[in-house]
Amino acid sequence: MTLQNRDRLHIPWPALHAVLVRIIAPATRPSALLERSVIALLRVATRLLHRDELRNDVLRTLNLIVRLPAEATSALSAPIAAGLYNLVKSHGSHIASTPGWHAIFSIIESMARCPSGAVDTALKLLSFVLAEKSSLNAVCAETFAPVLDAVMAFVSFASVNASLQALDLLFLLSQRIPLLVRSGKIDDQEKLNEDTGANGYEGVLWAEYWGPLLKGFSTAARDPRGKVRNQALVALEKVIAVHSASDFLSASQWKVALSTVIFPLMKQLFNTQGFLEATFEAERAAQRQLRLVSSTSAGSKARRSASVSADHDEQLVRSVLAACAKTQLRAVMLTSKTFLQHHAVIAAGLPPEEFTDLWLGVLDVFRIALQGDVDEPSESIAIYARGSEADELQEHVPESVKNMLLVMCDCGLLSESDSMRWNATFSLIRTFLPNNVEDIESLATMSASQDSQTVSVTTST
Repeated sequence: MTLQNRDRLHIPWPALHAVLVRIIAPATRPSALLERSVIALLRVATRLLHRDELRNDVLRTLNLIVRLPAEATSALSAPIAAGLYNLVKSHGSHIASTPGWHAIFSIIESMARCPSGAVDTALKLLSFVLAEKSSLNAVCAETFAPVLDAVMAFVSFASVNASLQALDLLFLLSQRIPLLVRSGKIDDQEKLNEDTGANGYEGVLWAEYWGPLLKGFSTAARDPRGKVRNQALVALEKVIAVHSASDFLSASQWKVALSTVIFPLMKQLFNTQGFLEATFEAERAAQRQLRLVSSTSAGSKARRSASVSADHDEQLVRSVLAACAKTQLRAVMLTSKTFLQHHAVIAAGLPPEEFTDLWLGVLDVFRIALQGDVDEPSESIAIYARGSEADELQEHVPESVKNMLLVMCDCGLLSESDSMRWNATFSLIRTFLPNNVEDIESLATMSASQDSQTVSVTTST
């Protein structure tokens, strides 16, 4: 009846709203009546959202769906996702209410653990909201956190393919931060950032935007699923590469980012036992699910002998080792590229002692990459790991260290005149590259000498 009274929508809406509340609010499990009520709510909301006098009331009613128990949300996920997508696609430009967007993103977030159809629709909706040319006011200072939470839910809890799509959305969200800065939509209020101790704008920018975003990528890069983990590192490297110094982190923010996000992530990725075991268990669970589906369709033919099972486990372990080796190689590449791209900003904005500490922290990542900080993996994995996948990493680390040292010398940040930084650098390198340290130090000395001579000639001229 409400939908048929287009010119007098305000008349039946209060009565319908009361009925929907009585049905949806106390619901504890899915039912046919609940399904019809939720669908009716979303259809009416789509029809009424363009009406100024009813919009806020309609958006508040969406909280009925937010508060549904998980069982009911999962059972009704397909019509909920489809209805929400139609609502935003049709009238999203009319939504200026922060609580309204909060409700919408909360519903999207709840779809992450639902069946694949609802997940696909929810990701499609998030993609629409985050699209570069989107005219929606969905992503602003007040809604950044709920958007991030929604995207991270799909990264962490959805299928591998859905998680990979969500990582692309996480990258799109990173591109919104500079736009918010330039538009003046980030509040310049005085706020203490507990991580940096910085007040005001810079503290807010890290605490509420870049910090949570980078920690989101860090969480994804710890995912036990190899494809998700490696794609997260690729996406994080892309975020760091595409942003210039003017619209990215300051020196003090880089100090916090390296110390609390990048370094701990890298050390965990080289925590041999925990890293390999978690990946192995995740892959074995996925394989077990595939075998279950296969056995259901193939019947007795799906039974395998013990020898076939052992061969499968060996292949699985080797696959896990290859995926982990790929992750570790990407991790050291990310560390070196991050430092090489942003070392000038970091050095210019920090006291020399603090910069030295960060520089040594970068080198320590490479030490851990070669030596590790914990015990070897369990025997079931180690039996296949000996001498198998480490060659590329062993070759890459010395070259990366050499390149970073040459850059440091060329820009005057590493020289024998600063004996403390110079000695600390090569003392650390000697602990993990004892066979290469003399050649590396000789190249660094030559590069530093040439740089000093260039500066001397320029000054005399």
